[in-house]
Amino acid sequence: MVCSDILPGMIDKIKKTFQDNKKKFDEKIVWNLPLEIENQIRQKVSKNQN
Repeated sequence: MVCSDILPGMIDKIKKTFQDNKKKFDEKIVWNLPLEIENQIRQKVSKNQN
């Protein structure tokens, strides 16, 4: 397939689909940090509040 074979609207559709999927991924995926790092973050937050 040559680039000129791609229909003009197809690139926009692919781009929109990618952006929609990325948004869903960013909103729904919960990142699990190792417990050691979570504890370090909690300590730092607690230290900053005092």
